[in-house]
Amino acid sequence: MRSAQAVGPYLEFLRTPDLKTVRTRVHLDLRPYPGDDQAAEAARLRALGATDADIGQGDVSWRVLTDTEGNEFCVLTPG
Repeated sequence: MRSAQAVGPYLEFLRTPDLKTVRTRVHLDLRPYPGDDQAAEAARLRALGATDADIGQGDVSWRVLTDTEGNEFCVLTPG
């Protein structure tokens, strides 16, 4: 249960026994809080099991990562 003082939505991720066979249906963009560091947030997510992904994005301001099941998501620059 979240504290009554918590701010913003949260997501719960559940593992499934199914292998990824099609392109991700939902794509998440994570934006660090203003003043936070994008590289530090990406490093924190890598420590939790995410890996860098090259989906042909080229030289862009966001970082593309995949979760442990291969689903892509982006870490944007702080807001």
